[in-house]
Amino acid sequence: MSFTYDPEKTWQNEPDPEMDSMNPFVDARNHNGWHQADIAGAMKIAAIKVMRLEQGVIDVPAKEIVAWYQKNLELPRDWEVKYRTFRFAMRRSAPRPILGGPPIIPRGEINFRRWRAINWPGLSQVHWAKAFCVHPADVWRMEQPNWEGLIPNQVIEALKEAKIFDEDQAEQFRRTMRTARFGVGR
Repeated sequence: MSFTYDPEKTWQNEPDPEMDSMNPFVDARNHNGWHQADIAGAMKIAAIKVMRLEQGVIDVPAKEIVAWYQKNLELPRDWEVKYRTFRFAMRRSAPRPILGGPPIIPRGEINFRRWRAINWPGLSQVHWAKAFCVHPADVWRMEQPNWEGLIPNQVIEALKEAKIFDEDQAEQFRRTMRTARFGVGR
C-alpha cells in the first residue's frame, strides 16, 4: 500500500496521492484524499466492506460499490483488469510454505487448520487470508472443528495462482481435505 509516515501526525495512514498500490480502489481513494471510514460513511456501509475490497479478498465487488467509486472517485474504466492484476500479484508474493517447496499434505486425517499451521507456522488466519486474497470468513469456517464441506474454489484458485500448487497438487489437496474426518469434511 502507499502510505507516508510523518512522526508529527497522529493519523499515520495518510494517503499519498503520488504513489499507486496496484489496487484501483485504493488508488482512487488515495488520489482523492479519502479514508476508508469516510467512504463507508458516504455509502452507508460497514467500513469492513471497504477494507476487504482494498485487501483484495472480494472476488467480485458489489455493483453498488463500483458505481459509487466510479461516480465519486473516478475509478478507471479498466478497474476489473487492474483489480485482477492486483490480486494475482498479491498471491504471487504471498509467503511460501516454511520448508520452501510444495506444502506438506500429510496422509490420513488432517484438517485445514493443522495443514495451514504445519506449512505457515505463526501466520494467523487473517494474515494468511490477506496474503492469498481469500476471504477471512472462509478460512475461519474451514478451521472450525465440525466444519464439513468443500474447500472453496477461491482458496484453490489462490493457491494455484500463488504457485503453491499445480493442477494435480490442487486436486490432491482438495481430495485430502474432503476425506479428512476431523474438521474439513467427509
